[in-house]
Amino acid sequence: MKWTGWLLIGGIVLLPLVTWWTLASPNRVLAVRETPTWLLTILLLLVLASWVWDQDRWLGAFIAYWVLWDMPFRGPLAHEMVLLVALGAVGLCAVRLIPRSSHPSVRFVLVGVGLLQCLSIFGQTMGYEPLWAGLMTTPNRPVGTLGNETWVATLLAVIAPLAPWYLLPLFFLALYLTHSLMGMVAASVAVLILYRESYTVITLAYAGALALIVDPSHLLASWSIRWAVWMQALTDQTWLTVLIGRGPGAWLMQPRMAQGELFLWAHNEFLQLFYEGGLVALVLLAGWLWAHRTPLARLPYGASVVALGGMGLTMFPFHLAITGLLGIVVLGMATAPEDPCAS
Repeated sequence: MKWTGWLLIGGIVLLPLVTWWTLASPNRVLAVRETPTWLLTILLLLVLASWVWDQDRWLGAFIAYWVLWDMPFRGPLAHEMVLLVALGAVGLCAVRLIPRSSHPSVRFVLVGVGLLQCLSIFGQTMGYEPLWAGLMTTPNRPVGTLGNETWVATLLAVIAPLAPWYLLPLFFLALYLTHSLMGMVAASVAVLILYRESYTVITLAYAGALALIVDPSHLLASWSIRWAVWMQALTDQTWLTVLIGRGPGAWLMQPRMAQGELFLWAHNEFLQLFYEGGLVALVLLAGWLWAHRTPLARLPYGASVVALGGMGLTMFPFHLAITGLLGIVVLGMATAPEDPCAS
């Protein structure tokens, strides 16, 4: 936008007049420095949002909404969340600029990352893993190099649709060993979409998903805890929070607890987005998905996006650095234009 630079010109006028305002710090001595710095950050983020708007209007509007939410909320967690979301949007736009001739190379790298996790899981299952103090004390719960079985299952489920068919058994076996039901289901659905005309792969996908259900009592207990937390969040609402949410980072500032387990995240990206950004944030997300419905349907990255969304129903992939970056790359590759230079 041509008028974006005027935001910074206006900042030159505004910043010298807000040094008295205890907006960023209750201490007036510190506020002299902190308040102008905080407002400058907001202005720069709005400039960034306008640049993203030029590339992707729905994404730019989403960033601008979070930046404006940061002004009244003013929590340190809110500021960090807004920064990460804004920079993540820039990263997504940057991934789209990768030439299509290089897309096979990107896919090769991602599949390699997934295979490394598979090998790590197999080693841990046998009781040995050099990155985690040699011998694993709980070989029945392999965690890969991510340190958590659900996190590594998320990574494998998203990458599995990108792997060639002959490597899929390794990915499904590794997912099975993590005991992640949603990881198996998400990967199975994605593979079914990718190979919907191949009965062999369909059989493999279904068999793998069903084979996971070896301890239904554990699965039911896990789901009941999540359900209790979700109901707490949904019932604790006012008309205003339903509309605009409680602000970025609000969940982490007031985490929920159920059956003695503390939920620092909602374990549902869509619910947490609603809790923090309200219906406005969900509408912006829906608008972005609709605007990109055609490229998102392209395979194989479209299948990976389906797996990513599935994992977002019971996990928090965009609140972790590793799976969050993977999500940015997959979404960027899925929505890349036919001719990156044209954008």
